[in-house]
Amino acid sequence: MKNKKFVLGMLVLTLIFGLMVIGCPEPSDPLNGTWVNEDGSTIMFNNGNLESYVGGVLYSKGTYTTNNGILYMEATHVYGSTFGLEPRLYTKNELKSALVPSIMTEEYFNSSISIQLSSIYNYTISGNTLTLVITFPGGTVVTQTLTKQ
Repeated sequence: MKNKKFVLGMLVLTLIFGLMVIGCPEPSDPLNGTWVNEDGSTIMFNNGNLESYVGGVLYSKGTYTTNNGILYMEATHVYGSTFGLEPRLYTKNELKSALVPSIMTEEYFNSSISIQLSSIYNYTISGNTLTLVITFPGGTVVTQTLTKQ
């Protein structure tokens, strides 16, 4: 009898372990994939990481999170040729060091470039359409519509 309880206990543990390992699949992030903007630029989302391309050239790499219809995107690296620099990826600090004060003031970098590297959007997904809405300081609202590839 003691042996049967032990075997039954082991079976239950094995079942629990199997469900934990195999388990139910995690819900897929609906943003995952490549989204193409009306101007041809693209954003590739992949489980919290992103890459953006302009004219087929890598523009930035970074991370994103979502919460209740809000998309937070943070560029961790930006391609330098966009700013007339050596064509490589720059961190925000490297970019600032390369641009300030030779090309722009620190004030301009902080008010314009830095804002572009950190963006907060309202977003909705309907089928293969991603709508991003950003409100800039001063109240200007810009809406972008992207299509999933």
